[in-house]
Amino acid sequence: MLIRYIRVSLPLFVFLIISTIAIKATFAQKKDKPEKKEEQKQEQEADNGEVFGQELSNENYIFGDAMQAYLLEKMMDQNFAKSLPLFQTCIKIYPKNAAAHFKIAEIYVKKDSLDKAVPYVKKAIELNPQNKFYYTLLAEIYHKQNRFTAAVEVYENLIKNIPKSENYYYNIATIYTYQERYKEAIEVYDKLEKKFGIDEEIIKRKQKIYLQLKDVNSALKEGQKLIDTYPDVVEYKEAQAEILINQKKYEEAKKLLLSVIEHSPDNSYARLLLSDIYQIQGDTPNQLKEIEIAFNNPDLDLEAKIRVLTGYYMVIENENKRKTAIKLAEMTLKNNPESSKLHFYYGDFLRFDNRFKEAREAYTKAVELDGNNYQAWTSLLDTDIQLQDYEALIKHSEEGLELFPNHAIFWYMNGVGHFFKKKYDNAIESLEQAKMLASENKEILTEVHKYLGEVYQATKEYAKSDIAFEEALSLNPHDVFILNNYSYYLTLRKDKLNRAKELSTKLVQISPNQPTYMDTHGWVLFTMGDYKNAKTWIEKAAQLSNDGTIIEHYGDVLYKLGQVQEALIQWQKAKTAGGTSNMIDKKIADKKLYE
Repeated sequence: MLIRYIRVSLPLFVFLIISTIAIKATFAQKKDKPEKKEEQKQEQEADNGEVFGQELSNENYIFGDAMQAYLLEKMMDQNFAKSLPLFQTCIKIYPKNAAAHFKIAEIYVKKDSLDKAVPYVKKAIELNPQNKFYYTLLAEIYHKQNRFTAAVEVYENLIKNIPKSENYYYNIATIYTYQERYKEAIEVYDKLEKKFGIDEEIIKRKQKIYLQLKDVNSALKEGQKLIDTYPDVVEYKEAQAEILINQKKYEEAKKLLLSVIEHSPDNSYARLLLSDIYQIQGDTPNQLKEIEIAFNNPDLDLEAKIRVLTGYYMVIENENKRKTAIKLAEMTLKNNPESSKLHFYYGDFLRFDNRFKEAREAYTKAVELDGNNYQAWTSLLDTDIQLQDYEALIKHSEEGLELFPNHAIFWYMNGVGHFFKKKYDNAIESLEQAKMLASENKEILTEVHKYLGEVYQATKEYAKSDIAFEEALSLNPHDVFILNNYSYYLTLRKDKLNRAKELSTKLVQISPNQPTYMDTHGWVLFTMGDYKNAKTWIEKAAQLSNDGTIIEHYGDVLYKLGQVQEALIQWQKAKTAGGTSNMIDKKIADKKLYE
């Protein structure tokens, strides 16, 4: 026995009643345009079963029950367990109900049961070949099944059977393009063009295909058609110039852009394209001239200027390009002083130019204007480190933590700042917090363990220091900073010397020509009593460096090898260079090694 009514909550029931009334009202409205009413009717037929606007019959009641269940299940995101059997009952009793067949097919599509959907939507088309939504559902199914030829046939039948449906040629062309049947796609677009006339979207699609086929001339011909048809639309000329630039037809592009600028001197986009050409051709004066005119135009929006500025990241290592970027950023800031993003980019250009104090000012302004500018915050902290201003690093990292308390980088930077200010307890607290938050970030975690190793070395908690360094090496076994410092600390403590030798050997294998690392390896060997091999490494280091510590080490190893006079000479050189141990004067005075 069929259930005429289903029990729903009052708000939903009211919603369904209102929806039904609205649908009826739509059919009762006076039509302004016949084709618009027909399209609305087809949409209602597709989704509501062609029934609500008719005098209710028993068939319509049955279908209405099914639709009511369908709408409820759709709203509740359910699996149509109730509505599907109701629709199936409907077509069993009324096998010519096209809408019920369609809804069954639609449900199967939602269930991803495409093969089951096909016969139902085919039957819906057979029963009502004038409903375009039935065709499009079948085409959609075929497309998902990669049955592209079948999908094309469906669209062709749609166009044949339903008047004013030529726009579905777009769908056919899209399928051909997807299949890389480019010639057939072009033919379809040509057919559309004959039907509707010159159209920007059709031209763009054809150009894309021609460029895919590397048929540049045909792509340009299509663009010229737009220019000839709409000579006053400068955007078409700009688009044509872009294609010419991409195809390295610079002179043709330049000629076209100059004609645009002649008639529209304030066209900033054309000037930016022209500046690109001059840059490619190495004509820096004209490039700067065009780009400065464009940037001085208040009609050129800030985002366009920022896009140009970000392009300079690609050439930022070139000093002249970097200077240009700085100049352009300064020009833009005059008119846009409240842009956090702009101050950030300006800071980046200054930082790459080694103007760290000015860069820090720019980053500071960026975060003042927008506290959520995360990149500006991290760049500000990096600049504090570059300036070795650890008080500022502590201050800025603490300010950042107020906004980003769960970001490990701010805790890490805070710990680094405290370490260099020798506030070791604070450093440990911050670094441990960073370690907890950076559990998934290998790079930050390596740095955290590295500095924990440094802090615990400074506090003489050597066991903890070794554990931290080993943890860091487990994450990055090729980090030369860790290899150098850890092996050197072990040597100073005369502890785990075999491990120190293992680390320093790896160090000089990774960086064989770095004098500091040569000295470290040599000093490990010296501490182990291998003076001959120690001399080999430290001597190389002393030849490459004027560092007082390295030269003093060279004197020490010479002394151990019995070359006292030579050792004295090296100690005297070390004292002159500076940076030696506090025993250097006593070594020279007594001509004796003190360890």
